[in-house]
Amino acid sequence: MSVRSDLLAVGQAPGVIRIGVSHTAWGATIVLSLALLAGAAMRSVFGPLQEAAMLELKLTDFQMSLVQGVATGIPGAIIGLLIAWIIDHGNRLRLLIALLSICALGTIGMSFASDLAGLFLGRMVTAVSADCSAGVVISLASDYCVREQRGRAMLVMGLGLLTGIALGFGLGGALIDTLARAQMGWLAALSPWRRVHLTVGLAGAVGLLPLLFLREPQRHEVQQAGSTLQPLLRSLWGKRAFLIPFFLAQLGITLADTAATIWAAPVLIRNYHLQPQQFAGWMSGLLFIGGLAGSILGGLSADWGQKSSRRGAVFAGAVIAAVLGVPAALFYRAIYRKGQSGAPIMDPEMSWRETRAAAADALPGVRYRRHLLWRYSLLWRKPG
Repeated sequence: MSVRSDLLAVGQAPGVIRIGVSHTAWGATIVLSLALLAGAAMRSVFGPLQEAAMLELKLTDFQMSLVQGVATGIPGAIIGLLIAWIIDHGNRLRLLIALLSICALGTIGMSFASDLAGLFLGRMVTAVSADCSAGVVISLASDYCVREQRGRAMLVMGLGLLTGIALGFGLGGALIDTLARAQMGWLAALSPWRRVHLTVGLAGAVGLLPLLFLREPQRHEVQQAGSTLQPLLRSLWGKRAFLIPFFLAQLGITLADTAATIWAAPVLIRNYHLQPQQFAGWMSGLLFIGGLAGSILGGLSADWGQKSSRRGAVFAGAVIAAVLGVPAALFYRAIYRKGQSGAPIMDPEMSWRETRAAAADALPGVRYRRHLLWRYSLLWRKPG
C-alpha cells in the first residue's frame, strides 16, 4: 500500500473530523515565526558567552558539558511526550505563551547564577522550553493555514528559527563588549555575560506580547481518541521497527552538531585567541547560511527520495551530509595539532583539573586562574 493510499485511508476514517479553512492567517503566522525567533535567540545566546561563565564560576570542561548537553537534552526527552499530549488536548496558544515565558525567565535567571547548580537549572529551563515551543508553533501554524499553503507557512517558521539561532549567537558576542562599557547603575555589579543574558531575556519577554492578541485556531483535522497517553504510546510501539533506527541515526547527527556548536566558541577563544565580539558576527552568519542551505537541500533531496522507488532514498541527503562532515572534522584535528601559527604543540602531562588539584594539595588556599595561550596563574598567600 502506498503512502498516498495510507493518507487517504486516514482521511476517510470515521475517527477523523475534517474542518475546512477558507484562508491563511498570515499575520498570525508571522507572529508565530517571531515568537519562534525569540525563543531560539534566548536559547543560543549562551554559546559565545560560555567561556566567560566557565572562568567566572570556576567550572571545568566536563561541568560545562553537563550544562550545555545534559541540561538541554535529557529533560526535554522526558517531558516531550507530556508536551505532545497537551498539544493534542489543550489550548496550544496558552501553552506556547507559558513555555516562552518560562524560557525568558530561565534566560534572566542565568544572569544571577552563582554556581554550577544555578547555571544548570537556568540553562535547562531556557533550552527545554524553547525546544518544546517549536512543536507547539508547528501545530498552530498548520491550523492557521489552508492545506495548499502550509509548505510556505512552514518555510516562514523555519526562517524564524534559523534567524533566531543566528541572532542569539551574534547578539551574545556583540553585546558583551557593549554592555561591559555601559553604565548600568545597580546592575554594574553584574559581569558582562550576565548583563547580556538579562538584556536578551527582557527583550525576549517583550517580544512575546503579540501572542496575547492571537486566538486559538480551530483544529482542521482531529482524530478522536482517549485523553490518556496510552494510545500515543501504543502507536509509537507499533512503529518501533522504523523509529528505533531513525532515533539512533538522529542521535548521532545531533551529537555531532551539538558538539560543534557548543565547543566552537571555546576553541576560537583558547586556540585562536579571539574574543566573542570578534567571531560572533561571522559565526552567526555561517549558522544562518548553513541552516538555510541545509533546509533547502534537505527539502529537495526529500522530494527526490519520495519520487524514487529506492528504499530509504528519502534519507539520501542526510547520509551525504553526514559523510561530508567526516573530512571536515579531520581537517580541524590537523590544524588543531599545529596551532594558529603553524608551530607544533606538545600535549600537556596534566589536565587543567589535575593542575588545579595538585596546586591545592601543595598550597592550601591557592587561587587558580586560567588565561589565554594555555597559561595559568597561581596566587597564594603564606599564612601568618
